[in-house]
Amino acid sequence: MKLKRETEVAIAILVACARSNDWRLKTADAAKAAETTSDFAAHVALKLVNAGLLTATRGRNGGLELTRSAKEISLHDVICRMEDQNPVASNAGNSRGEQLKAKALIEVMRGVDDAVQTYLNRFSINDLAEAELPLEEGKIGENSGTMRAKRKARRPSGLESRFA
Repeated sequence: MKLKRETEVAIAILVACARSNDWRLKTADAAKAAETTSDFAAHVALKLVNAGLLTATRGRNGGLELTRSAKEISLHDVICRMEDQNPVASNAGNSRGEQLKAKALIEVMRGVDDAVQTYLNRFSINDLAEAELPLEEGKIGENSGTMRAKRKARRPSGLESRFA
């Protein structure tokens, strides 16, 4: 199975978000982790947001974060949402003989799809995040010139809001 570059980047972004612990990940840091441009990372992140796998928050304390635990996001989930192909959905053949051959092929392809789905469901984004790290853990963003923000912004002690 050959994955589109977009899918590979999506997996890398999700893994980087999983590795960022309690931090929102800036798009520039996600791009660096995925070894791609910031523009392409933003494009893929938008698709992940639309697929319900990421949330994106704008602003000073903004960034990307997983919508659910990395243990709950299987590789099958990501690949199905990013890839637009379904080998089973074939409408080959018009004659009765061709339809029978196509039906047999469709059954074989369903079996392949089931096997691939079962295998990919065994692995989660968390499994990839816990694998050997290419960068030291927690170092994403420290040297990239961008700041990461905690998920919940904390007000420094001594500063009270008039609106609280």
